Amino acid sequence: MVFPSVSEVSAHFTLNELQTVAFEMIANAFVEKLAAGYKLQQSVKKSTSKSPFVMYMGGEGGDGKNKSYRCIDFFLRRNGFVQVQFALCAPTGIAASLIKGQTFHSMLSLRGGSEFNARRRPSEKAKSDMAAVLVLVVDEVSMLSRRNLGALSVFLQKVKDNEEEDYGGVIMVFSGDFFQIPPVSAFSVYQSPSGFHSKGKLHPLEELGYRLWNSIENVVILKESMRHTDTSFRDCVRRSGKENIYQVTLLV
Repeated sequence: MVFPSVSEVSAHFTLNELQTVAFEMIANAFVEKLAAGYKLQQSVKKSTSKSPFVMYMGGEGGDGKNKSYRCIDFFLRRNGFVQVQFALCAPTGIAASLIKGQTFHSMLSLRGGSEFNARRRPSEKAKSDMAAVLVLVVDEVSMLSRRNLGALSVFLQKVKDNEEEDYGGVIMVFSGDFFQIPPVSAFSVYQSPSGFHSKGKLHPLEELGYRLWNSIENVVILKESMRHTDTSFRDCVRRSGKENIYQVTLLV
């Protein structure tokens, strides 16, 4: 199988330098997965590694994160891997619709205000829907709680029948801006469980989510606005976001 060069794909999408860095890291992780013996017709291959490739791609709104998603999808399809699903999800319906993905709760088959049950076996439909997923993007990560992050990993382990690796071995890309909306009535993925707000024994999914977030080593922060040219508007958004962060960190 001959893969197009990263520069060819980057040029097609006119990626800037940092977008190219993010894309190259994800593309290389995908190629390495195949080289290690990943079989497209089966679940993710078990490995001795505890964690698959995981990235946080940050940046303000309009910095081109959505364009980076399309580039990853194009890379897979350009190489004929149409059977490999590039999936996207987000915490809210509006956020999911903007990236043409599904909501976090829909992916985990959660209804209404129900919570994820780590002991429950995933449905056959959930297994079928996720069978071909190799790359998963979680957008608007600022709204994702540490408990839901833990739930996501456990869910993927179950549907992939791979409890040896975090996220069931799926390549993960978390994206978003922590200057934006935090999770509702829950703690952000980066908030320490040892803060004064912790009372009694912490839920295992809370501990797992916090560990998973703090184990991320691949980080790219996009800095060039691809949407806004009005600097005063961007400054206004930044000031609003900093107040958001300030209020959240008071709880840590």
